[in-house]
Amino acid sequence: MSIIKNKNLFYLVVSILISFILFLLFTTNYSFVNYLNILFYQFLIYLSFCLSLFIIKNRFFDGITYGLRRFRRLITRSDDSFIPTNESTVPSEKVSQLFYQLVMFQTIALFITVVILHLIYFL
Repeated sequence: MSIIKNKNLFYLVVSILISFILFLLFTTNYSFVNYLNILFYQFLIYLSFCLSLFIIKNRFFDGITYGLRRFRRLITRSDDSFIPTNESTVPSEKVSQLFYQLVMFQTIALFITVVILHLIYFL
């Protein structure tokens, strides 16, 4: 991995190779349209994963987490609470910025690849 300078491009090539292997394994009719379909499904998986990371990273669930921890503390009414609210981590702190950027790059690159391949197919 030290030979490869740009990890984003390496992961993009691996992702496209995985889609090609899936194309060879799961299709009976080897056509360009079937490959485009598999690449599009892979893009949709990346897109849903990227959007869920985006929602978590932008602190959407932090308030919900705080409220549920406070509610649990009120219900249990114990002095030795399991997770103190001021020392606990929130979901937005668990998302790595480098991992989010990698997934975002993969999603955008797969989208551009799908659009270019569709243009080649329809022209």
